Amino acid sequence: MRRLRELLASSEVDALVVTQGTDTMEETSFLANLLIDTQKPLVFTGAQLAHDHPQSDGPRNVIDAIHAAASEETQGLGAMVCFNGELHAAREVSKVHTSAIDTFKSYHYGALGIVDGDRVIVYRRPQLGLHLRPESLDKRVEILKAAIGADGRMVDAARNMEVDGLIIEAFGRGNLSAEFGQAVGRACRSGLPVVITSRCPVGRVQPVYGGGGGGGRDLEDAGAIFAGDLKAPKARLLLIAALGDPTAHSRIRELFVTLAP
Repeated sequence: MRRLRELLASSEVDALVVTQGTDTMEETSFLANLLIDTQKPLVFTGAQLAHDHPQSDGPRNVIDAIHAAASEETQGLGAMVCFNGELHAAREVSKVHTSAIDTFKSYHYGALGIVDGDRVIVYRRPQLGLHLRPESLDKRVEILKAAIGADGRMVDAARNMEVDGLIIEAFGRGNLSAEFGQAVGRACRSGLPVVITSRCPVGRVQPVYGGGGGGGRDLEDAGAIFAGDLKAPKARLLLIAALGDPTAHSRIRELFVTLAP
């Protein structure tokens, strides 16, 4: 990220295209969007099919990404993923299929625009964003996933291992079993930041239910932070960056409300 920031700060660079593997592209593009404050286009792309596959999608994706980066239409859009002829905001995009060439989708929101030959057409511009300047990205934040029968012992184990934060993939709107919820409460009372996301691929978490110890309202009352529509991998990166930024670690809840209301 430091190198990308340096390149984009140069007067000799108008835009950047970054190629990488697709498995973590939604995370690296999101992190770039958090850490790099620039109006210059920053476009991530790659390929689902190998370069020697007769239908490899890599060449087209790279050409499309170059067109997108060179277009005046993409100025100020933040970090983007260009794939299969579509442009997606880094905050919103997810890899949704293991092997299909149309693997990147922005649920609820749709693509920012398309690349049609040498034309770049932008339909909308992202409204949510923030930038952080962490001194390091070495904070240890773990992701735990709720499932039937999970009782929260992994939360207690993580707390005893002195992690710096936890992301919980809860059920539905952000609910857990009573035992799991009580473990989250213990973690929050110990001062550990705990962020609630959903294991559902689409939708927002919200503290609706209470009274049983593991409902979303119970978790918020215990001190947990709700991550809106951010999914666990991106919520984890936001928490890591916030914990590493001396100006931000005291307002983590506020940052999540800003980026994921």
